[in-house]
Amino acid sequence: MPTTIPIACSLEHADLAERGRQMAQLGQTLTSVQAWGLSARLRFPHEQRAEVEAFVAAESSCCPFFAFDQSERGDEIELAVSAPRDGEWAVRGLVAGFVAGWERLT
Repeated sequence: MPTTIPIACSLEHADLAERGRQMAQLGQTLTSVQAWGLSARLRFPHEQRAEVEAFVAAESSCCPFFAFDQSERGDEIELAVSAPRDGEWAVRGLVAGFVAGWERLT
């Protein structure tokens, strides 16, 4: 029988605000966002590579249900995120955490 990973974050309450600040700060550098259903693609300038990698490592440890894939697209880093069935709300929340500080939404 396959093991199901619960769609839940294991961060302590005290750490949630700091993670939110980190996401909003990184989100200020977003160049584009696409989100649909269980998936999202976020693009950042190549100079943000270390910050994106640090985010993926940190988020993977507390939210192992997310699948992350980083790739280079020209001079940008693309971060693809997906969640298992019934996880659309989690993808939306993750995207919201990034765009909360992004004032260039169009």
